[in-house]
Amino acid sequence: AGEAPAERYEIELRRGLGPRGRLDFVLLGMGADGHTASLFPNSTALNESTAFVVESEAPGTVATRRVTLTYPALNGCRDVVVLAMGVEKAAILRRVADGFAGTGPGISSLPMCGIRPADGALTWFLDEAAAGRLDAV
Repeated sequence: AGEAPAERYEIELRRGLGPRGRLDFVLLGMGADGHTASLFPNSTALNESTAFVVESEAPGTVATRRVTLTYPALNGCRDVVVLAMGVEKAAILRRVADGFAGTGPGISSLPMCGIRPADGALTWFLDEAAAGRLDAV
């Protein structure tokens, strides 16, 4: 009972996952800075390699301390869906596309680029405003 929130969540999550050991489905959003979940640019949470849940700091927000799923949990998921809407996402989506192609920034500056399900599917849903001229990339 004396565990930190991330530790309690980790215990409960792993207990709930049982023998399959992974999530079936995750729906993520993406911030205008390329963050997802509460994985923010230059966060120490980006370096986690074993825990499914860690504490994270959100820069410049009122609620700075958060609990987030990590890349091991998210990339172990069977299906990951990302929803990005609005014109303010168009420029960052181009940078993320470059990151996925290996020609742009890495995960330290664009955490969204670290979402790569190992044996699952990554599906994007974009509205027209967010997609912009993404086809030109």
